[in-house]
Amino acid sequence: MAAEGQAEQSAKAAAEQLLAMVRSDVMRAEAPELIRLADLAMSTISDPALREKLAENLTSTLTVIRFAPVFGHDPQPGRQQAEKILALLATGPSA
Repeated sequence: MAAEGQAEQSAKAAAEQLLAMVRSDVMRAEAPELIRLADLAMSTISDPALREKLAENLTSTLTVIRFAPVFGHDPQPGRQQAEKILALLATGPSA
């Protein structure tokens, strides 16, 4: 039981860390770190299909946010999408 609480706490902390990165002006984290945090944030979602869908969406969105400025694109739409997912993971109950 304590391990489950710790896992949920770690998942929420990862979601909160990603949310802070998404809201910052410049995302400096590299892709492997973003993927690691996204994986950890999703770790307590019990439905494998939902977890896979959200993880794929989140990692794609984080990649867009990270690299959009490099290619002269606006990262704001990606930020909005990532904020929705991460806010649920950081504050809501696990699915």
